[in-house]
Amino acid sequence: MANDLEAQLYSALNRYDGRKDEESDYRRDPGEPHHLQSHISLDSGMISQAFFQVCDQHVHRNERYVTLYQREPYYGGPEEGGWWGSDTVMIATHSYPLESEAQAAKERVEQLCIGLRADAKREHGDKCKRELDWCEDRGLEPDYLPEVSGETDYFVAVEETPGSDESRGCRYYE
Repeated sequence: MANDLEAQLYSALNRYDGRKDEESDYRRDPGEPHHLQSHISLDSGMISQAFFQVCDQHVHRNERYVTLYQREPYYGGPEEGGWWGSDTVMIATHSYPLESEAQAAKERVEQLCIGLRADAKREHGDKCKRELDWCEDRGLEPDYLPEVSGETDYFVAVEETPGSDESRGCRYYE
């Protein structure tokens, strides 16, 4: 596999340099020990162009990704009356060759998000109720428990790069 990629890269370099494969200075004797192989002195822009040509051979340039994200809130700390943050995590992604197909899929996934948000809200409320009942059963005040983080949220995005909306919230007070 590495030899195939190397051959593709050298072929791309030759095309950018305007030479035919048989005239190329960029081909190395595969039997020659690595430390004896000639050093290739090339312009970094030429190498970069060749690299992207090799990588782009199997990529559709207009592809769009419909990505489902989960935003998970957390309680950060008591400073300034309390502060919260959130992490955004990619749950799933699917590629579409046309923007119109991606937008249609996004609309369908937004309906899924509505249901996921409703479930998250219900689960969060149930969890809070269980915790309050637990405190009451033990004669404890509700402030005995740590702050709640909040409800999980879901959203969908159409992107050129899957996962581009992922983020990790700050873990300290700024």
